[in-house]
Amino acid sequence: MDKLTVVAADIGSIKQEKFGWWSDCGEKGKDICKLADFVARKLRAGRCVALGFECPLWVPVRDEPKELLRARCGEGDRAFAAMAGPMSLVTGLTQVPWLLRAIRAQTSGCHIPVFLQWSDFWKAPRGLFLWEAFVTNKKSQDSDAPVKDATEAAVTNKTNTDPDPHVRDAEKAVKAFHKAVDCNDPISKIKPKDGEPVFSLIGAALLWAGWSTDTKLLCTPCCGVGPNPR
Repeated sequence: MDKLTVVAADIGSIKQEKFGWWSDCGEKGKDICKLADFVARKLRAGRCVALGFECPLWVPVRDEPKELLRARCGEGDRAFAAMAGPMSLVTGLTQVPWLLRAIRAQTSGCHIPVFLQWSDFWKAPRGLFLWEAFVTNKKSQDSDAPVKDATEAAVTNKTNTDPDPHVRDAEKAVKAFHKAVDCNDPISKIKPKDGEPVFSLIGAALLWAGWSTDTKLLCTPCCGVGPNPR
């Protein structure tokens, strides 16, 4: 996919400057409005855009009440309902639909299909792919470690590592996405167990923002990508 742009947003308080974003074409920042402008501009230009959010975008709704808050498959000891997960989930409940609405408003004259599954997006000539970035349970405190392979080096060379920890976490997410794609690794590291029902927060956001009227999205999880094996 030659026309792919990958960008990630570290979801967090805008007032406290805990929001940041980074793209693989060198553009980055801490302004949520500029992120919406950037994604919309790429989509209007006919590019495929993979936009990730560092916050839970779907939750399992298990039959057993005692299991409702148990970690999703792939989360390890960083469950969506523990530690920083609930705060980022709540913040994402407002910031994610806001961004989707803003992007849609700027692309209203274009037909932009939206995807939650990588296999469908990969076959499409254009569109918006939404994914969950699973980066870390605490913000970066220092510079990234040296890159370990040519894929990461190619992405890193497009811009210097940002000193802001939230922009840096978004950068890590984009690198992890590229590595998963280039290694033919199954994109989703966080997934429901077979047959496990889910409530899709990203699906609800898409319906709210007017991207789709398909209520099946409410039960459709998106892909989750992270830099470390869990």
